[in-house]
Amino acid sequence: MKIKTTLLIIALVMAYCFTFATTCYVDNTVSTSGNGTIASPWKNISDIKNILPGDTILFKRGRTWNSALTPVSGATGIYVTYGAYGTGIKPKLAGFIAEGKSYVKVQELEFNSSTSNGAVLTNAHHITMDGCNIYTSATDWAPALSIATNSHHHQILNCDIALTTPSMNDAVNLRGNADYNLFQGNTIRVCGQHGAFSLEGASGGSLGGTANFNIIKNNRLISTGGSLLQILSNSDWNLIEENIFSGCGSDYAYARHEVTFKVVTKFNIVRKNILKGNTCRDGLGLLLEAYSYVYSYGTINNIPTNNHVYNNVITGIYPGGTALFIGTNGSAGLSVYNNYFKNNAFFNNGGTYYQTDLDGRWPTYTANAQMHVTTESAVYNNYFTNNLFYKSNATSIVWVNGFSLQTINHVQSANPTLYKGNIQEAPTLDANFKPLIGSPTIDAGVELATITSASGSGTSFVVTDPLYFTDGMGIISGDTIRIGSQTAVIMAINYNTKVLTLDRTVSWTQGGGVSLSYLGAAPDIGVYEYARIPAQ
Repeated sequence: MKIKTTLLIIALVMAYCFTFATTCYVDNTVSTSGNGTIASPWKNISDIKNILPGDTILFKRGRTWNSALTPVSGATGIYVTYGAYGTGIKPKLAGFIAEGKSYVKVQELEFNSSTSNGAVLTNAHHITMDGCNIYTSATDWAPALSIATNSHHHQILNCDIALTTPSMNDAVNLRGNADYNLFQGNTIRVCGQHGAFSLEGASGGSLGGTANFNIIKNNRLISTGGSLLQILSNSDWNLIEENIFSGCGSDYAYARHEVTFKVVTKFNIVRKNILKGNTCRDGLGLLLEAYSYVYSYGTINNIPTNNHVYNNVITGIYPGGTALFIGTNGSAGLSVYNNYFKNNAFFNNGGTYYQTDLDGRWPTYTANAQMHVTTESAVYNNYFTNNLFYKSNATSIVWVNGFSLQTINHVQSANPTLYKGNIQEAPTLDANFKPLIGSPTIDAGVELATITSASGSGTSFVVTDPLYFTDGMGIISGDTIRIGSQTAVIMAINYNTKVLTLDRTVSWTQGGGVSLSYLGAAPDIGVYEYARIPAQ
């Protein structure tokens, strides 16, 4: 009887250990590797054994391991967590290799490689990296963070991601079916001849790859050489919002002709971003360009169409820079068409033009140009509504289908179908690009779409253009929109039938406007709404 009771107790203890999550510790200053408890921690990454879904592994702060971490997968909804304990700087490891892994959380660790990627997420899904440092100083192709090959539903949050040595590298690169990923609250830095962040779904040996349905939200992208964000080759249906793009560099080899933000694909939403301070000679703010790129495995055509760009600010793209450039590189049969620009502010770009070291830079007229839409039949049906264009001490500031700079009123008179409601006034914003009292941006915007359903009430209706909105793609909450004086959250969008489905019942009038939530009589131009003070 005593033996049976003992066996039962052992069975219950074993069941408890395998049912409840365990926290284990790693500290490489101990003389001998222990059993993973805080009193007797493991010493090396290779000592980490028998990890189960729900377990947590903590590395001692202030310590460095010269090996990369290969995590253990969790189970559906049950994560294995890697993090830090103690005081001091983040534990430093030589990389993070999550190939074929899933349901892993990594928090407050540094991954730093001198020869390869800081972190690789390949054939992986549901990995969260929060508050990590992800660095590389590799000079060969090895982005600091690579998400590739059927890798999806990752969350990269509040991380510092950087190239620490100038190179032909990206800080972040998504390719080969890297879809449904969220990047939020990160600082991403580049110093080289590639991009801080590149979505190039079809690159890397495959014409069929994608980088679709990704959300890049509330990040800070900084360059000391290199472009900042590139949406390339089969990278569609992405949401780019509330980011700040800044910097480029000065006069060294990588710091000229750089593009702050390149969009050469389709169905992307670009909204509430600030592009500022690109000091590259002849740099560009936002570029939509059609062109072909020939790889060893085939040719990819980049065709910008049906991108919706609204409520952004682009300023300080100089010297000789242009805030917005739309055109082609002459590739036969490729066009830039049906892109929509609303409620944006383009101001005080251009500036002093360099006259020395001539190397094919943009012509001297860019000193005042806030926008350049090239004169070619392949560039057509791109719509500009209620945007602000301005350059201090200049009147002719936009180059549109002509051979000289013009005022925005001249352009609108010549082509009122494509250009309407735009203004040419000083924006009167504060240092953070928020409207000051009396700013012409206040209530000067236009609503994004109109309702085509018969007047009525309910939880769904049809709009003229649902491509301005997102339902969150199953990653974040859908847009909060305003219908008359009512607000609601979008739960689903059928882009084929143009139906928005909401989280509550609302009333509407046919022909009424739909926009993101705003203050006042109409949306403001620019990123921020004017901060009205409630009546006392």
